[in-house]
Amino acid sequence: MINSSPILMLLCMAASAGLLIPLHYRMEKLITNMLVSKNNRVRLEAARRTIEELEARPGTDKAN
Repeated sequence: MINSSPILMLLCMAASAGLLIPLHYRMEKLITNMLVSKNNRVRLEAARRTIEELEARPGTDKAN
C-alpha cells in the first residue's frame, strides 16, 4: 500500500524525521552533560589525590 503512493511515503518519512531530529538533539545534550560531569568528577578526584600526596610528603616546609 505504501509503495503505491509516493505522497504517503513522503509524509511517513517527514513524520519520522520530525520525531527523530528533536530526539537526537535532546539525547546529544544529555550525553554531553553526562560526559562533562564525569570528567569533572575524575579531575576533581585526581586533584584531591595530588593534594593529599603533597601534604603527606615528609620534609615539606609549609611556612614557605
